[in-house]
Amino acid sequence: MRYSVTLSLIVGLCLTLECSRDNFIAAGSSVSGNARVSGLLSKKDGTPASHTRVWLVPSGFVPHSNSQQSNTVSFLADTTDNEGRYVFPGVPLDTYSIEAKGLVDGARLLIKHVEVKTDSMDIGESMVQKP
Repeated sequence: MRYSVTLSLIVGLCLTLECSRDNFIAAGSSVSGNARVSGLLSKKDGTPASHTRVWLVPSGFVPHSNSQQSNTVSFLADTTDNEGRYVFPGVPLDTYSIEAKGLVDGARLLIKHVEVKTDSMDIGESMVQKP
C-alpha cells in the first residue's frame, strides 16, 4: 500500500509538471553528479518494455505537498525507447530505487537499494510485470 501511494504521488507529480526526458522533477538539491545510470526493461514474454516511464528516486526522497519546501531531494525520470532502454545522465553518487510503470499496459517494476558508486553503472536487464 505504501509503495502504491508513493508511486501514485510520483506519477501525479510527473504528469503535473509534464516531465521531459532526462530532467530533474523536483528541485532543491544542491548536490550535483556526473554518473550515468542505464538499463534495459523487458516484458514477461521477452519483448522490450518500450514506452515505460522510469524514475530514479534517491533513498531519502519524501514527497511533499508544499512545492516550496527548501530541502526537497531531486529525482530523475525517463521513458524507455523502442528497445526498452533508459538512461539517467548526471546522477549524483548515492543510493536509489528504480521504479517503472508502463504507460500503455501498467506493468511495474521496483528495484531497491541501487548504489551508484562509479561514473557509469549499467543495471542490466530487468522485467516489468503487470500488477
